[in-house]
Order: sequence, then C-alpha cells, then structure tokens
Amino acid sequence: MSFGPSPPGVALPSLPGRVALGLLRMVPVFVLLVGIPSAVLGYLAAAGVHSGVSLFTVTIGGLLFTAFSTARFILRPTRAFGPIGMARGGAAFAYLWLLVPNASILVAAGMHTSLLLHYGSALEALLVVPVLMVITAGLVTAQDSSNLTERLRADFPARR
Repeated sequence: MSFGPSPPGVALPSLPGRVALGLLRMVPVFVLLVGIPSAVLGYLAAAGVHSGVSLFTVTIGGLLFTAFSTARFILRPTRAFGPIGMARGGAAFAYLWLLVPNASILVAAGMHTSLLLHYGSALEALLVVPVLMVITAGLVTAQDSSNLTERLRADFPARR
C-alpha cells in the first residue's frame, strides 16, 4: 500500500497517519450518516409518522458508506483509490435503488384520515449522483493506471 519513498514533488502522509486521521474522520461521518437519520426516524415514529424505510436499512446503509468513505480516505495515495470510489458509487446506487419502492411517509391526519407522501421519484432523480461518482472514479482509475504521480502532485503537493 505504500510507495516507499514519496515520488518527486509529492509529500505523502504516512500510512499510520492516514489511518489515524481516517478513524478520527469516521466519527463525524458516522454521526452524519447513521446517528442523525436514525434519530429522525425514531422521532418521526414517536410522533405517529410512519416511514416505509426501516431503521435497520438506514443503519446498514450508513455503516456501509462510513466504511467506504474511511477506506477511500486511507487509500487516497494508492492505485486502490479509484476502484474503492467505484465501489462506493455502486453501493450508493444500489442503496437508493432499494429505497425507491419503500419511499413513502404515512401521516395520520385525523381519526379516519391519513396522508401518504411518496418520494420515490425524487430518489430516482438522485440516482444520477452515484452514476457520476462511478464515472469519475473510473476516470481516476484510468489516470492512475497511466501515471499515478499526476494525481498525487495535485492531491499531496510537496512541502515548501
């Protein structure tokens, strides 16, 4: 995973440093992707608003994205950066695709009345984002296969 000495004009952080920063970075990402959505779903359920998306699905999806984000951060100066980015984009596409059929909110508006809101079309429109993530990661992978130091000079400029 390491290059040995840094390529000329590049100041790569050490692997233990990247792992430590990645683990520190994982805490706010975990709170953002797992803690907040879980709390919102719990609050809505307590208020009588029922969602088609389960807490389990949101938790597993958040844990998966947290793991991919941390791995991508740690692997940034290696050739595995592009493929892990493609895996992250593919996982995001699959997650949104699986949410589309259950994307509804049921609100009880009275004794005999309820309101059903379906937001599957909005999630289908958001599927463009993971597709662009996969394309971008594929381009990074292609660039890294020809010359990894081109990207590294931009990502990790030499210290002055």
